[in-house]
Amino acid sequence: MGSTVLAQEDRTVGVLQHEVGASEGYTLIDSLNGGGTYLIDLEGRIINQWTAAHVPGNMAYLLEDGSLLRALDPGPLNGTEIIQPGDGGLVQRVSWDDEVLWSFVYNDPEARQHHDIEPMPNGNVLILAWEYHSLEEALAKGRDPKTLGEDVTHLLAERIVEIRPTGPTTGEVVWQWSTWDHHVQNHDPDADDYGTPSEAPTRLDFNAFSVERADWIHANSIDYNETLDQIVISSPRFNELWIIDHGTTTEEAAGPAGDLLYRWGNPQMYGRGGPEDRILWGNHDALWVLDGTPGAGNITVFNNGADRPEGAISTIEELTPPLLPDGTYAIVDGEAWMPHQTDTIFQSDPPEAFFSRFLSGGMRLPNGNVLGCSGGFGSVVEQTPAGEVVWEYHSPLTQDGRLYQGELPGQNYWNTDNKIFRAVRYPPQHPGFVGKDLTPGSLLERYPCPADLDQDGVVSGSDLTVILSQWGCRGEQCEGDVNDDGVINGADLTVILSNWGSCG
Repeated sequence: MGSTVLAQEDRTVGVLQHEVGASEGYTLIDSLNGGGTYLIDLEGRIINQWTAAHVPGNMAYLLEDGSLLRALDPGPLNGTEIIQPGDGGLVQRVSWDDEVLWSFVYNDPEARQHHDIEPMPNGNVLILAWEYHSLEEALAKGRDPKTLGEDVTHLLAERIVEIRPTGPTTGEVVWQWSTWDHHVQNHDPDADDYGTPSEAPTRLDFNAFSVERADWIHANSIDYNETLDQIVISSPRFNELWIIDHGTTTEEAAGPAGDLLYRWGNPQMYGRGGPEDRILWGNHDALWVLDGTPGAGNITVFNNGADRPEGAISTIEELTPPLLPDGTYAIVDGEAWMPHQTDTIFQSDPPEAFFSRFLSGGMRLPNGNVLGCSGGFGSVVEQTPAGEVVWEYHSPLTQDGRLYQGELPGQNYWNTDNKIFRAVRYPPQHPGFVGKDLTPGSLLERYPCPADLDQDGVVSGSDLTVILSQWGCRGEQCEGDVNDDGVINGADLTVILSNWGSCG
């Protein structure tokens, strides 16, 4: 890539490590501070990019036709009170060539898209959304006021809607589910859903813990399993993942058929365990392992480790749910759902070297490796099953633009200013790449380079055009004087040609 690319030990952003054994493919990342979405190869070179007028809201996916499905945050609309970390409200499909094909707003006083979306095989989109309920509604439904902080003026339920696109800016709700319909509470015998939480593990204890904000569930990921026709979501406040049945009507989903099929990570939340039984700590990104991948049918989840007893350590767990032939999940009466332990498939050495209190994700790759994303610190790491790091990438994307190699992002306790939501690796045979130009472009990070006159990250014809248009120019105003000798001539042209296609 040219002499300006620093030695591995001197790099701060971009590809920090690339070893034999990394899973082939292209990685999709963006910056939570805005600036668009990028598809990069294993060398960190840009394969494609999509611009955006708003910051993410938060996730994006490459579809099988090569278009990008993404969520954006245009800001609160129509006087909504739903303003929380992770908010969004706009869902778009954008072509490979960066043309907006569908732009759908899901953002009003009643509900607002947040965190994640999920493309479905039928072309529809699952949207994870907050659902507004007044304090009066919550109290009438059996919420114990002693569990609410003094600043809580309303509560947000989690809603999942399936949207069928009907036009460039329109869509039809064809299926809906809400946590609001699946509570159990033992506070008010005269209110709905009164009962004993430990005897109703498929329902959510409405008074499971005290809250200081309206977003008491804070679901942060959604994934769909077509074979099972089921949905898994992650809740870091419950420290659990939940599976629900999509094979219902909207009306059925509001009744017992919409209760949880399975939950895992913290059996305290349904009264069948204690603190010692808790496995998940502020979790994100619950995913089914894809067919054709080792562990297919299992579930992976990023275990952030927030307030973990062992300290600030993030891991990725993989579990095999107790799935029965009829699509339900086995549970022993009076006990918690299996498994009672898990397989940790990703952990850094030393453990505290990989951590993110929030954001983040992980996925099994086709060769059995695991891709982990420490979102709060903009770090993506690929490990083999033996724990060997074979690829590591630090995002150079910040609110101030792309970092130069050698620069460090600003950092505080919570995160750095190059934070990303998640990262997804797509194999070379992904259908979205068929017929697309996958010629690598410049590196995503920048390199100080006098020859890169237009600062687009690569020395190319546009820089040559500057030289030729100013040929013979003398003085300080000559942009193309790359060797700083006071005149634009053949010496400058030699610098351009010697760095052609490189220089970061």
